[in-house]
Amino acid sequence: MHYSRGILTFLTLLLASQVQAQIDGTNLTLAFSALESRIWGNNSPSFSMWGRPKPPYQTCFNLADLFGNTSSFWDYTIEHAENYNPQANFTTLSYKQLNGTGLAIGKDAARLVKVWPLEDCRESESLPWYGFSCQDNGTSYDIPDGIKSFSILDRAVSGNEDQGHCWTWAIDGRSAASINFKGCFAAMTVAVLSAIFLAL
Repeated sequence: MHYSRGILTFLTLLLASQVQAQIDGTNLTLAFSALESRIWGNNSPSFSMWGRPKPPYQTCFNLADLFGNTSSFWDYTIEHAENYNPQANFTTLSYKQLNGTGLAIGKDAARLVKVWPLEDCRESESLPWYGFSCQDNGTSYDIPDGIKSFSILDRAVSGNEDQGHCWTWAIDGRSAASINFKGCFAAMTVAVLSAIFLAL
């Protein structure tokens, strides 16, 4: 009886520590290119964030504010802001997001990133938004209608749109998704239920 409770406690602590370790030390870098304006490669305006947004809601960043030296209380780094041109059409996103531990390209990352064609992360009836929440070591994606803003959401928050899988270049949230989380969650659920059953 005590042995079963010990296993259950151990499994619970292990799961909690794995989730926290995945979140700690995470790195997110987004770079924005406007090929027609010759803004690309190492000169692209970029945004980097370590850790995660603390409040459990979606946080929106407008490119014009971000690279226009508008202050913010978020902890992030900006590079090549001098190359940002508000008149340029930023149609390429370089996306990099790696977990501090549990590194696995194409598997679940700590944050959900959406890029929007309008400022203030507003939806458009005619233009799609794109979602990214898989680990990626730096891939460029075509965003044909341009990028005016992006949002970041901590994936640990319940009720996320991408629950149970991660997104790669998901147009309006639709993409071929990783199902690795579903398998892991199912295995952990079976283990916990088995431990509870043994304890009874």
